[in-house]
Amino acid sequence: MGYCPKCGAKVHDDEIFCVSCGTKLPADRQSRFQSNRFSIKTWLFPTLALMLIGLIFSGIHWLHQQRSHQATDLFEEAADAFYEDDYEESLTLTEKALTVYPTFQAAEDLNKLLTLYLENIHLDDSLSYQAQLEQLHNLQISLDDYKGEAIDRLVMNIKHMQEQLQLEQIDTRLSNDLSIQDLQALVWEIEAIHSTDALLLKQQLRERLSSSIASLANSYLADNKFSDATELVENGLYYLPDDQRLLSLKETINLAQNQFVTALEERMEKAYQSYEEEVAFNESKAVNISDVALSETTSGQLKVKGTVKSEATVPIYHIEVTFELLNHDNDVIDTRTTFVYPDVLYPFDEGQLDYIFLDKQFNDEATDVKIASISWLLNEEEPS
Repeated sequence: MGYCPKCGAKVHDDEIFCVSCGTKLPADRQSRFQSNRFSIKTWLFPTLALMLIGLIFSGIHWLHQQRSHQATDLFEEAADAFYEDDYEESLTLTEKALTVYPTFQAAEDLNKLLTLYLENIHLDDSLSYQAQLEQLHNLQISLDDYKGEAIDRLVMNIKHMQEQLQLEQIDTRLSNDLSIQDLQALVWEIEAIHSTDALLLKQQLRERLSSSIASLANSYLADNKFSDATELVENGLYYLPDDQRLLSLKETINLAQNQFVTALEERMEKAYQSYEEEVAFNESKAVNISDVALSETTSGQLKVKGTVKSEATVPIYHIEVTFELLNHDNDVIDTRTTFVYPDVLYPFDEGQLDYIFLDKQFNDEATDVKIASISWLLNEEEPS
């Protein structure tokens, strides 16, 4: 049995024509064994296979490109949301991008970054102040492994939260009764915060510290404790170097220590001898005190404040005011002495009487204030 040289079909030796394709078979039977049976399949099947493989790869490539474009669009939306500080939306969009295109490295990096940030940026109010600060600090350390503008934005947000947390803590502490040492520590702490939100709180804290130091220093001066007063004011100026009240008070202390203390007995003796003249002079010529009133500070401390005007024709120095606290029955419940600032008043100048009771023992009882006496120096040797 042989094969048709045309189509490759099997033929018998005695057949003249191929029963499959009708082609006349060669008379030489030996040539019938040279079959072309597989000639078509030899090139047709590989060609079809190659075409099919090409179509598959083209489809895969097209699908890959479509997913890549879709993931890129989602990532760009995520980036826009990130720069608008909508981190939750940005995280959602990166997750969608990775679902479409799991090997998208940029989306994977942003997703990891946002997951780390959002899991740690929300603070639990039940945690202590130190624990919340530590949580933010640890988050900032974790971001050190990342670089770029995006990280800078997140770090800035963390620092802003740290500053807000510190300001809230300082504001809460200011609502309590604080010692001068506590206030000084807060001044040091708030100076490290440079946000605009801290400016008003800084001003309030400086004013409170200045008033507290001045009141206590005036108490020391009233008891002739000049060393204690000097140390207190100089320490205060370390924290408030440009405070005019403390600078003026320092000059007052120096004058009192260098001039008044050395001539105290003589001045007191002359003062007693000329008491009636001094009272008349105080009331009519030298000093006029107005707007003397009681009030409370923001922390609930009793405050005496008034305006002192010089009616003298020459400079007057070291103005000392003694005032009395009165109750509802006009009975004297306490007497204090303080000094006017600035230390020197020229003719028609005005100074300030400013005294704060550091404790609150008279808050409920005191209803009025009365000036008991005023004294000052006209020169180095002679008191008014």
